[in-house]
Amino acid sequence: MTVTIPWVPPTLNKMLRSHWSQRKKDLQTVSIYLAGAGMLRPQERESRKIRVTVQMYRHNPTDRDGAQGACKPIFDAITRLGIARDDSEKFMEQVVLPVIVDRKNPRTEISIEIV
Repeated sequence: MTVTIPWVPPTLNKMLRSHWSQRKKDLQTVSIYLAGAGMLRPQERESRKIRVTVQMYRHNPTDRDGAQGACKPIFDAITRLGIARDDSEKFMEQVVLPVIVDRKNPRTEISIEIV
């Protein structure tokens, strides 16, 4: 399943300097988008391993570690919604693709598949 959301998470540097309440809002934002796209498992959490691939289209280029760190709210939301049991390597393979610059249409594409 692939979902495109019209939101791009803040970079790692920006997230590290933000207040905890802003990080909580970021987690809630991505949770709302994913739940709205039907990515909600209200029953038992998925015990199989999943692969989450994230492709960000941002206003400005971001280095690899900044992009990886920016995805934390996405991985946390996937766990919170019950799509994965945990965001550890045992249950979730995290693939963050290099950032593509698209100043006219910033967005995030999240692909989830069972491995």
